[in-house]
Amino acid sequence: MIDNKEYTNENHTFYMDDQLNIMVPVNILRDALSCSAHVYDGKRLLVEKHANEVEFSLGASEAKVNGTREAIVSPFICKDDTYYVSLNDLANYLDYSYSWDIQENQASAMDTSDSATIIPTRYDLREKRRAAAVLGVCRAGGTGVVAAAGRETAVFGRPYDDEQRIYTDAG
Repeated sequence: MIDNKEYTNENHTFYMDDQLNIMVPVNILRDALSCSAHVYDGKRLLVEKHANEVEFSLGASEAKVNGTREAIVSPFICKDDTYYVSLNDLANYLDYSYSWDIQENQASAMDTSDSATIIPTRYDLREKRRAAAVLGVCRAGGTGVVAAAGRETAVFGRPYDDEQRIYTDAG
């Protein structure tokens, strides 16, 4: 049971790892936890909810939680072409309560955050270095060129330290 929604092995492939932690498939996280969850380069899972950001690396015994390394109970893994993460670890770092009922053979996780919204109050992909680079911009009456930091451009012929916008009139 996650946030009053029931999930079973009939529809999803949960399992208990060697440390007796419930491992949940990453592909249900968005719906189950109402969060952002994405695997990058097949090696790194980033989960974001409220103002919390948890980054797991494949097979690692630590996760980066809001920029600080923290111990986790079970590593993020890939098994049979499916990514899994510990529900206990997610609960610990995303403000969830977590319990295991051995009699019912059921795990339960509930959002306990005081936040009124699951969406951060401020979010800028540029600060997270996840924004796409803009290579060219046109505007009426001229041509605009954007040189992204560290990129060499045909117009300037050399890399720039800061983003620079240069506009030329077409005449």
